[in-house]
Amino acid sequence: MDWLKAFFYYTRAERRGALMLIALSLLAFLLPAAYPLFFRQEQEDFTELERELDSLYQNTASASTDSSLAKPFHFDPNTIGMDSLMLLGLSTKVAANWINYREKIGYFKSVDDLKKLYTLSESDFERLSPYAQINPRSRVHQSSRVEQKTRTLFEFDPNTASREELLLLGFSEKTADNLLKYRSKGGRFVQKEDVKRVYGLSTDLYRELAPYIQIKTIAATEQNADKPEQVAIPKSYEDYAPIKIDINHASSVEWEKLRGIGAVLSKRIIHFREKLGGFTSVEQVAETYGLPDSTFQRIKPQLSPSPIFRKIAINQAGVEVLKEHPYLSMRVAKAIVSYREMHGNFANLEALRKVQVLDAATLEKLTPYLDFD
Repeated sequence: MDWLKAFFYYTRAERRGALMLIALSLLAFLLPAAYPLFFRQEQEDFTELERELDSLYQNTASASTDSSLAKPFHFDPNTIGMDSLMLLGLSTKVAANWINYREKIGYFKSVDDLKKLYTLSESDFERLSPYAQINPRSRVHQSSRVEQKTRTLFEFDPNTASREELLLLGFSEKTADNLLKYRSKGGRFVQKEDVKRVYGLSTDLYRELAPYIQIKTIAATEQNADKPEQVAIPKSYEDYAPIKIDINHASSVEWEKLRGIGAVLSKRIIHFREKLGGFTSVEQVAETYGLPDSTFQRIKPQLSPSPIFRKIAINQAGVEVLKEHPYLSMRVAKAIVSYREMHGNFANLEALRKVQVLDAATLEKLTPYLDFD
């Protein structure tokens, strides 16, 4: 056992050091618990600070609806967007209710109709009503309302009818474009029942239009297709009659009577004309995709100009309408609408020049199609 005693034997100095270490450890362990008993701190009152923070939060939350922070501008209640409504000082809830009312219930026929928005306060109505400008034509550019317009029924050939004629007959803009797209790809209507294939055309509308569908062109072409003197492409210049055609009203059959213009080119010319809203000059026909300059120069003396048949209501047209024009891209269309919503309607051409993404060359070509009313 002597070896065990020798192993656990400590000198006097070692025993003092061990006891001292144990004492310091206990002191370090108990000190945090004993500290508040000897050093009492006063509890700070944060009530006032919390009250100020709450006030600041309330002011910040309502900043977007504070009329003193919003600068009013002229707008059309039937076309203004969500972001622009908030720029007018309206809250997200009021702006969303505004858009929802317009889409689900109907358009505002007068400024007083804004009072029907239950979330729009009387003070906001009084503040914004002087700047509200309702243009009756704004509804024309909404595809959801096109089908509700009064129809004008007349005899028509679906193989040659223009876009304007289709709209007058009751076609929606989208359905009319589908029919024109079908024709541009070489599709033809041989019998009136073929019109049913147009995507988007309702059965009720077809039944109403069926008695007025007169397919003459295709039938005559097919009946005479085997006759050499009536083939689509004459063999010599003498085979072409020296006719003149109206660039904005000529049918595909009339275009095909011109030397070098076959079925494909005639459809491209008409499609381009419909997208433009009409040719402003004879020279503009040359912009048709795939039309050789040599062919254009040959037929140019046979082309007669006439007024365009459709303009762009630049202060009412939305992005979807603007981007359909051949001279406007989606990017430019969005820029025009955004600028209009931020600064109000375009008073004239000079105001439109302020849209930076709209270059001078494009604006010059677009000018004849602009309607600032």
